[in-house]
Amino acid sequence: MTIEQSFLLQILSDHLFQRGTEIPEGLDWTALLALSKKHELSPILYDQCKTAFGAKTEQPAFAALRKQYNLAIRQYLANQSAMKELRERFTEANIPYFPVKGLTVAQYYPEPAFRTMGDVDLVIRHEDHKRIFAVMEELGYTNTVVSEKELHFRRFSTVFEMQETLIHDHGADGAQLYAYFSKIWDYAVPQDGSSEYRLDANVHFLYLVAHIAKHIKWIGVGFRQFFDLAVLVQRGSALFDWQQIAREAERCGLERFLPVCLTLCAEWFGSLNPLPPAQITEALRRELTEKLFSDGVFGFHNEDNNLHSLQSTLRRSKAPLPLLKLKTLRHLLFPSRRELMVSDKYASLRDRPGLLPLVWCKRLLRASRDKRSGKNAVRILSASRDELRQRQEFLKSLGL
Repeated sequence: MTIEQSFLLQILSDHLFQRGTEIPEGLDWTALLALSKKHELSPILYDQCKTAFGAKTEQPAFAALRKQYNLAIRQYLANQSAMKELRERFTEANIPYFPVKGLTVAQYYPEPAFRTMGDVDLVIRHEDHKRIFAVMEELGYTNTVVSEKELHFRRFSTVFEMQETLIHDHGADGAQLYAYFSKIWDYAVPQDGSSEYRLDANVHFLYLVAHIAKHIKWIGVGFRQFFDLAVLVQRGSALFDWQQIAREAERCGLERFLPVCLTLCAEWFGSLNPLPPAQITEALRRELTEKLFSDGVFGFHNEDNNLHSLQSTLRRSKAPLPLLKLKTLRHLLFPSRRELMVSDKYASLRDRPGLLPLVWCKRLLRASRDKRSGKNAVRILSASRDELRQRQEFLKSLGL
């Protein structure tokens, strides 16, 4: 690890235990600020280091970090206000829902506003779609994504992501998880005085682990998601029945990955480990740590994450690898109408399917000008069987 990477993990540990932070000599503050922004941890970095900034950094670095900190605080307050408004209106309309992920986890952070979130995640029921549309329209929100199982609404900087299921079916890759979480409302508890429910704490913790597993395989993941687990273990452990969580992990196929997560959280952040530690080799620890730093909070920075689609296809097919590469690339460049029309950007496809070839042409033109899209395509086409096999062994060693 670089000195900046090591320092960022130390910052998180110090924040978790509400300790002061000692600033080491030789830090590259430009690299550190970029790293904290990449992992959406800037508010914590600023709060831990603000007393030392005057003597240790250039003024531009201090100003840039303070700006990120202020933006995060304003977004948190905006989300809280929007959630209060939505709770009142959904209760009036008798629309049941429950929050997951960021909004639920933030309350256990030493300072809730420091838990950044790009959107507010809610679970809803399919039969309430029409009433939800009506309420959100009255509140001034614009619908940006609509599918059979997912709705997105935006108003200014606040985004609500509403979904019917927590785990989408990815065939053999996610069948066991999908089966476990498909009846998620069975674990939701109604709250007095509103139409809001709360997901059972043990099941929600397992869902956070499952969400990390999905991101590691399909998209990529950063340290913030693991820090969520550390915060809950260290500051909200009384909420959980760890033996039950271990039993439920077996039911949903996370019995090996769960101990890995908790063991790594204990090593990275110093949090408690309520279960027997996983046996993790130094090579695996180093590889995963490097991957997380490379991925960033949502994995957009790591080109290797585009290989899982190819890897998954290879496991299910005996076709030659070059043919599978072309099929994977075709799917990425020319998605189906059903996949495209969930986004408001391609809403015209919902009523005019004949526009699909034109949309494909526009996407292809945009991809030809986008350096990242080009790199992704090259990465898929250049992947070897050995490389894909090594990636599969890496996931297997994590219990995935």
